[in-house]
Amino acid sequence: MKSRLFVFFAAVILIVRGAAFAADPAVLIDVPAEAKAKYDEAEALRAKDKLNVSYPIYAELLQKYSSSFSVNYGYGLLLAQMKRFPESGEALKIALNIGTAKEQIPDPSIWNSIGWVAIMNGNFDQAIEYFKTAKNDPKTYASLREETKMKLHNNAGYALMLMDRYEEANEEFHKAELLGSEKAKENIEKIHSLIETQKKQDPDIPGVFTVVVLSVKNKELLDRSIQSITGRIRSSAYGQELKGTDAIDVYLAKNGMYLLALGGNYSYAKAQRILEKVKKTAPDAFVSSTTNWEPYRIGANLPVPATNAEKQE
Repeated sequence: MKSRLFVFFAAVILIVRGAAFAADPAVLIDVPAEAKAKYDEAEALRAKDKLNVSYPIYAELLQKYSSSFSVNYGYGLLLAQMKRFPESGEALKIALNIGTAKEQIPDPSIWNSIGWVAIMNGNFDQAIEYFKTAKNDPKTYASLREETKMKLHNNAGYALMLMDRYEEANEEFHKAELLGSEKAKENIEKIHSLIETQKKQDPDIPGVFTVVVLSVKNKELLDRSIQSITGRIRSSAYGQELKGTDAIDVYLAKNGMYLLALGGNYSYAKAQRILEKVKKTAPDAFVSSTTNWEPYRIGANLPVPATNAEKQE
């Protein structure tokens, strides 16, 4: 199974590689007139993959026009092309903050770009949130070119797939296909094979899957949300089936996300059955693999234990 997943991931990465490297025609280029020629030159060089020539021009522009959305966005895309993904992510965040502060993001394709870079940095949950922002806001989504929408859905499907959320990934790949993506058809065939393989597993044999009802990066948000969510789960019809205080646990994923999960070590089929039972109570719940997780809090209704750092004076 692992080898099949590796082949699939390798194929998909070829499909999405260029997604972060091209911006839509900007609604507004916020570069001063005296710098426009330099900016156009840097962008032209970036488009031709003359990255080492474009880089010093962007560095000069950033020194003078650090508050420009367009300069920071272009610089972030350049860094992505240079495979300097952590730096690219920071540059794109700066551009996004500038655009958000102006209450109008000049080029909404940044949501797709920053999401793609988040994937390359291993921040899959964060990537999904970026994609959601673009998909769920009617004004933002309508302003995207059809090609960008296609990439947005394909990238969202890729991020979901990497989290073993195959059913949701399948939906995104289908949307990309409807927008004209021929390669999405290949993705759909491959992910259908993965889904069928998971469904054929004996539901009574333990596996590595569970149902996540909350996924957050911020520990304070986790602490604020955990009691209300566990309360709703325990008072639901499914909650009556839970046994013991350790049936709802918190895990820390490899990518730094805190995950509130129902039990664990289920087969994919059994986790899907549990998901259907809790969807009304937790509509954003999803099935995920626990392969890269670490226990964070055993028994979600218990106080947070002190970390080793907190125990030391």
